[in-house]
Amino acid sequence: MKRNLVVASLLIAIVGTVPDLNAAGVGKAVARTATRRLLGKSAGRAVAGRATARVAAKTRMPVAQVMKLDRLRDGQAPIRMLTKPRSVFRYTSNEQAQLYRQRGVPSGAHFTVNAGPGRPLSAAHAKERYGLPRAPTARVEAVLPRGTTVKSGKVVGGQPGYGELKTYRQPLSPSVVKSVRPVQK
Repeated sequence: MKRNLVVASLLIAIVGTVPDLNAAGVGKAVARTATRRLLGKSAGRAVAGRATARVAAKTRMPVAQVMKLDRLRDGQAPIRMLTKPRSVFRYTSNEQAQLYRQRGVPSGAHFTVNAGPGRPLSAAHAKERYGLPRAPTARVEAVLPRGTTVKSGKVVGGQPGYGELKTYRQPLSPSVVKSVRPVQK
């Protein structure tokens, strides 16, 4: 695995420095292929989504580094309190959704910025949009109460232009979960 990572990193670095290859779009294609191969060979680990691979290829960073930057960014985001209740979604598994209904939502959970009307995104679309490691099977709608401390930021590894809210040091009671809907594949 380490050898593959070194080879792919060198290949991405070399291709990025050759102007003719980048002008023809070959550089991006080679970087994308190298990143996909790296992701495919990560045996025993949670494989990141295609969106994370795209960010890694675009920035010429290993996927693990992109995920690390996401965690660092979450740690440095400013904390704020919600001034009014906010309706949000969380895409997750059916089992996890049922645990949220029974025990509440733990601190550190990531939610969409807001929840609009309509049916849930498909599993593949939700995974791509929000940079999820696995395809979700359920969408949890929750109403974060006034005074909930959150950190907000952009979705790293997801589609550009989408934000997320992360609850901060405050587990939420089961009463915040308003509905659980299945997600179509």
